[in-house]
Amino acid sequence: MKKFPNRKVFEEQHNGDTDGQILREILYDLKVNIHKNELIRSNTSKLVFWFVTIPLIIFLFTVFLFLIGIAQF
Repeated sequence: MKKFPNRKVFEEQHNGDTDGQILREILYDLKVNIHKNELIRSNTSKLVFWFVTIPLIIFLFTVFLFLIGIAQF
């Protein structure tokens, strides 16, 4: 099996580690990834909210102006 350079570096750095140390590293990486994914999800949710809300506000404002007779198309 061909070993990639990153794999070789990983094996050199963690050659003497115990299973507990490696599991702790994996747990830390997972927590960091979960935190990053939660930030991305939160930001995406905000963007989608505003991409829907702004056109809706503009539409309702235009309809309101049309109904009171200020805007004429």
